[in-house]
Order: sequence, then C-alpha cells, then structure tokens
Amino acid sequence: MKQIIVFFLLILFGIHEKNVAQIISSDSLDNVSIFTTDALGKIYLVQKGGIIKTDPQGKILNTFNLKDYGEPFQLDARDPFKLLVFYRDFGMLRILDNQLGQQTILDLRQLGFADPRVICGTAEQSLWIYDLVTSQLSKLDLNQKKTQLSIDLRQLLGQAPTPIQMEQSQKWIAMLTDKEVLIFDQYGTFLKRIPLPDLKPKLFQLIEDNLYMSQGEKILRYNLGLNDMAEEPQILPSDCSFARISGAQILYIRNGWLVLPSK
Repeated sequence: MKQIIVFFLLILFGIHEKNVAQIISSDSLDNVSIFTTDALGKIYLVQKGGIIKTDPQGKILNTFNLKDYGEPFQLDARDPFKLLVFYRDFGMLRILDNQLGQQTILDLRQLGFADPRVICGTAEQSLWIYDLVTSQLSKLDLNQKKTQLSIDLRQLLGQAPTPIQMEQSQKWIAMLTDKEVLIFDQYGTFLKRIPLPDLKPKLFQLIEDNLYMSQGEKILRYNLGLNDMAEEPQILPSDCSFARISGAQILYIRNGWLVLPSK
C-alpha cells in the first residue's frame, strides 16, 4: 500500500515513470537538500539535517544524525575514507570516516578564518578554504596550518567574490560565484575568469581537466587545459534543483527526491 501511495505522489509531482521503480527501491530518498558522490560511486546526502551514505543503487549503508550545528552547507567526498561536512553558519568542519563515524571537528574561525564560505578537499588530505573577509583562498595542511595563500582577490577583481561552490582536481581549483567562475591552479594561484552560462547552474563539477556546468537543460563541458567549450549529449530535467555526475551516470534532486539512474 505504501508503495502505491508513493507511486501516485511521484506521478503527481511529475517524476518520470522510468525513474519511479528506482526511487522506490532506494529506501525512499526524499527530503534531500544536497548530496555528493565519491570515486567509488558511493552517495552521501543530507536528509532533514542528517547524513546518509548509500551504495550506487541507493541502498542505505550508514547514517549520521548528530545535528548540533544545524544543516550542513556542503559535503566533500574527494577522499572516500574522509567525508568533509561543512557547516557554514557556524564555521565548523566535521570529518567523518567511511562508516560515517566522527574523526574530528575543526573550528575554522579559531584557526584564523573569519568568515569561511566554501571548502574543498585535496588528494593529499589537506583543505582549500575561501575566507570572505580577507578575500583569500588558503590551504590548510594536516597540521591545521596555512601553507599557501592567494593574494587578496579584491585587488584582481575589483570586488570581493561571493562563492557558492568550490571544486578541485589534480591541476585546478574552480570557484563558482554569483557572477562567474574563478579558476586557480593547484597552488592557489589565480589564472582566469569564465563567464557563467547560467546564473544558477544546477550542475557545477570539476573532473580532471573538465569543468561541467549546466545551461538550462544542457550540460556544457569546458576543458580548462584547452580553453574549449563543448555541449554534452545528456540533458537535465528542467525542474531538477541540483545535479552531479558519477561515472557515466547523472544523479539529481527533483522535487526533494534524489533520482538515481534507472537500471
């Protein structure tokens, strides 16, 4: 009976029929605000302030329900064994292991970041953090010390950027702001600005040399090494709110539901 009710609710909210069986079989992953994926295809999502880890098919593996800092603003799973959970309102960063067990908590304000806005992890287990007050991008090493620091971006851009999301690969850092995309090298040196194809992209993801961004239903791929833009064959639903590429698949949030690729 529950599945019948869910089925008709999904039809009512406009979720395509081919995705219904997949959503119902994935432990009803509704009320999802944000999510991310790791290199192994595992999914990490925020549901009503709690954190859930699932396998690629949506089967729940682990949960973390401590909500002392409210709703997480950002998840970063670049390292599959260390999930970074950023609570922007409190300037706190929680690090969980691959079973969603708590490893440590960092108070970024106590570490010298007056207003940390976005973070991203690196392959060597350090962190990049952008501080809105100083307009600087800083790298925090394993000993919780700043090892690299960009210049004040206000000097380059004429104003302080307001970041929304930040992604990192081996060679690049890409920062999505409310006006454009800022590109840095792996050392935090500012390189260039890229105009936004869409003021509110649903997809913004850096994979190796390729930066993927949405433009309406279209997915654009910008090769940072070649400075080349191309359109991908896949499209996004017009009413999805957030999307991410995982392997050859696209996952997205639609009407609060995490929609997984149909089998």
